[in-house]
Amino acid sequence: MLLGHHGIFSLSPIFIFSLVGLCRRLRARGDPLKPFALLAALLTLLLLVFYIFFAGQRNYGGVCSGLRWFFWLIPLWLMFLPAGLEGKMNSRWVRGLACAFLLISAVTVFYSAPNPWTKSWLHEWLFQMNWISY
Repeated sequence: MLLGHHGIFSLSPIFIFSLVGLCRRLRARGDPLKPFALLAALLTLLLLVFYIFFAGQRNYGGVCSGLRWFFWLIPLWLMFLPAGLEGKMNSRWVRGLACAFLLISAVTVFYSAPNPWTKSWLHEWLFQMNWISY
């Protein structure tokens, strides 16, 4: 669910910085976004646990350009993206990594823009390389 052809971090690695920002907000004292950080963390964990252990079938959302069960959490995750990037943007290496992650995330969005009910670009690429057969 986090990695692979429908994985959150595989298709949208920019959310790694959101995860860093979420952890920062959870540890910060007196942060006005701390309740939202707690809500985002709890909802994400709840969905992960549910779909890993209780969903029964591992269809990853069917023919969809991502893990569709988590799409509705994206605005909540984006709230913590700036906190994940702040303080590190002076590093050339982190800036380059952030740009690469943003590029991969943008490719994911634009690949599926004409028809979101299609396989992800990563799924198609893995299929073309004969690494998967479904």
